[in-house]
Amino acid sequence: MIIKETDRFLKTEEEHEVYVIYWVDGVRHYYIIPKGFDGFSARRDRDNISVVDNRISKGFRLIRSSSGNDMLLHEALLEGDLLDRLLEPQDPEAVQEFKKKLELNDEKPALF
Repeated sequence: MIIKETDRFLKTEEEHEVYVIYWVDGVRHYYIIPKGFDGFSARRDRDNISVVDNRISKGFRLIRSSSGNDMLLHEALLEGDLLDRLLEPQDPEAVQEFKKKLELNDEKPALF
């Protein structure tokens, strides 16, 4: 899945590959890896976010999060503590490990 983020102040648009989709109080949120960032950053559905490509890759799994909500995430994140390492603080080694796992699944990390 790919989302587009529009910054109306700077008049810029940037596309991001989505690796986690989750819901909080009925609002859809996404974990992305922005260019130049070594970890996940959260975005939520609002006026400056639009879905460019809504296809979910074959590597996604539906799970129940620790808070009891549904969560779609790439299966490579289920191994070990990779998801936690990509959240906070930034971890360049975790990003490289995630890229390698995507490549092993014949998926190229498109946008980071």
